[in-house]
Amino acid sequence: MAMQNRSDSDPSGRLLLIDRDGAQAQDVAHALAQCLDRSARISVVSGGKAAAELLRDTSFDIILADLASLSDLAGHSDDAVLRLVRLAQGALLVALSDGTSVSAAVGAMRAGAHDYV
Repeated sequence: MAMQNRSDSDPSGRLLLIDRDGAQAQDVAHALAQCLDRSARISVVSGGKAAAELLRDTSFDIILADLASLSDLAGHSDDAVLRLVRLAQGALLVALSDGTSVSAAVGAMRAGAHDYV
């Protein structure tokens, strides 16, 4: 199945990781790079505003968004997810959280996240 946001001239997949914990983000990015095809490109940003700016200029196939890292984009994580989904142009958005809040999971999914971990 072909990725929607990739052009035919760019065979690599693009992944955006949003996490305000810089060290953890780099660890996750490194682990993903080890698991994914070497041609996959991973971009890391620390917050929702930076992600929104990047999404205005660059398309991604997958977005992994730590809900706690989106507070600079909107007051509620579900509103921030909705904004990112609108900017993502069909990218698969997976909401991440270290909490066990069922309401956060439901809110993220209602806002357009494809999955919640």
